[in-house]
Amino acid sequence: MNAKLPEGLIDLLNSAADELLQWHHGSALPERLMAASDELSRFDAPAPDEGTENDLPQKYHFYALNYIGDSVQSGDSSIATTYSGYPDKLLTLSRIEEAKAHARVGPNSTLVAATYLGYMSKEEFTANSSEDSAE
Repeated sequence: MNAKLPEGLIDLLNSAADELLQWHHGSALPERLMAASDELSRFDAPAPDEGTENDLPQKYHFYALNYIGDSVQSGDSSIATTYSGYPDKLLTLSRIEEAKAHARVGPNSTLVAATYLGYMSKEEFTANSSEDSAE
């Protein structure tokens, strides 16, 4: 891909890199770093109505994200899993937090596992795999 970075993104990335060099593990990620990560994830994403080469189905990088924490419905301890597909392979903090909200667990819940499932279309992801299994 030989696309030009949007104006201001290079400055944002340089600023985020400077903050990352000063960041200490265990403290909150610098805001500029999170903003740069979000901006980069949007940069590679195709427009929603943009066609793909040869009109093939759009493919995504799918992840299973597992959280443990209190259920927002009952308040009881729970384990929740979400499945998310992204046009790029970046698993950013904002995507993790968004998936946590969809998991219906509280804000103090913890991500315990992130599993990369592969690069595939939504149709491939939701297909019945019993036809593919050898018995």
